[in-house]
Amino acid sequence: SAGVESGQHLSLSIRSAHPLEYGNRIVGSVVMGVDFRSHTFVDLIKQKLGLEVTVFDKETRLSTTIIADGQRAVGTAMGNPEVIATVLRQGEVFLDQSAILGHMYDTIYWPIIDVAGERVGMYFLGQPRGVIENVQSGLFNSILVAALIIGGIMITAGVFFARSISRPVKQATDFAENIASGNLDVQLKSTARDEIGVLVQAVNKIKDNIDTIIEDVVKLSSEIQHGHIRAIIDVNKYQGEYSRLVGDINESSEIIARYLELVPSPVMTMDKDYNVLWMNKIGLKVLGKSLDQVVGSKCHELFKTSDCNTERCACRQAMKSGNSCSSETQATPSECTLDISYTGVPIKDNNQNIIGAIEFVTDLTEIKNSQRMMQSIASEATN
Repeated sequence: SAGVESGQHLSLSIRSAHPLEYGNRIVGSVVMGVDFRSHTFVDLIKQKLGLEVTVFDKETRLSTTIIADGQRAVGTAMGNPEVIATVLRQGEVFLDQSAILGHMYDTIYWPIIDVAGERVGMYFLGQPRGVIENVQSGLFNSILVAALIIGGIMITAGVFFARSISRPVKQATDFAENIASGNLDVQLKSTARDEIGVLVQAVNKIKDNIDTIIEDVVKLSSEIQHGHIRAIIDVNKYQGEYSRLVGDINESSEIIARYLELVPSPVMTMDKDYNVLWMNKIGLKVLGKSLDQVVGSKCHELFKTSDCNTERCACRQAMKSGNSCSSETQATPSECTLDISYTGVPIKDNNQNIIGAIEFVTDLTEIKNSQRMMQSIASEATN
C-alpha cells in the first residue's frame, strides 16, 4: 500500500510498504518513503511544471520552493483564513489570487488526505503575478504587432481588391451608358471568372440581344421595302420581354398588310424581274389561287394581259421612270376575260434605288361591258 502518513518523528511523508513472506508466512515488511521536509518532492515538481510548490503540515509550510530572504520559506504559517477554511475545514480546492509573503500569486490549494482519511495538510501550486503579467504583456505586444502586420496586409489587400472591383464596375457603367445613348459599337471584355465576370457576361448579353433585334428589324424593313409585305421576325429566337418586343414589332409591320387587304381590288408586289412577292386576298380570289401558289410566279403568267412583256406595261414604265404609271388592258386569268385599269408604283430602297413595283388593279369589266352594250345599241339604232 502507499499514501501520506503523519508521524511524530517524520511529520508528513509519502510512504509505500510491501509485505515480506517466508514459507507462506508474512514475517515483516519493506517500507520506502520520501520525507516532505527534504524538499526533494517540491523541487522535482517545480522542475517538471515550472511552478512554485509548497507542502503544508496543517497551516505551516513544511517544504517549499518559495525563497524569502535567501532561504526557503519553511516554518511560516498560511496567512489567508479563506484558504484554511476552504481547504482544511471544508476539504475543497481553492483557486484564486493570493498574497504570499508580500507578493501576489495565482494559486491553487487542495487538501492532503492521509492513509486514515484525515485532512493533514495542503498542497500548493502557484505562479507570481509579475511573471504572468510579463508573459501577458509580451503576448499582448506580440498580438499587437501581429495585428498591425495583419491590418497592413488587409488594408493593402482591401485597396487592391477595391480597385479590382471598381475598375470593371466603372467599365461596365461606361459600357451601359454607351448602350443607353445608342452607341452599340462598344464591347465589354473581361477574363474574370468571379461575380464581376458574370456581370460582364450579362451586360454583354444585353448588348448582343439589342444588336440582334436591330439586325432583325433592319432585315424586316428591307424585306417589306422589297415587297415582302407579310415578312416577320422569328419570335422564338428571343425570351421574356425581348420576345414580347419582337412580337409588337411584327404586329406593327402586319398593319401594312392589313391596310392593303382592305383595298377592294387586287394588289400585288413584285421585284424588278416581275416575280410576285405578295398579293392580297381579292387578287387571290380573282385568280382562284393561294398565296403560296402565286409567290415566285411571273406576273404575266397570272393575269396574262396584252400589256405583259411589252413597253406598255405600267409596272415596267414605273420602274423605268421612277414614277407611277397607269394603263388599261384586258386580262385573262382563270380562263376568263377581264377589262382592267391598273397602276404601277415603283418601290425604292433607302438609297432611292428602284427595287420593284406595287400594282393596283381595278376591274372595269362591268363598266366596259355597259359601254360596249350602249355602243352596240347606238350602232343598231343608227343603222
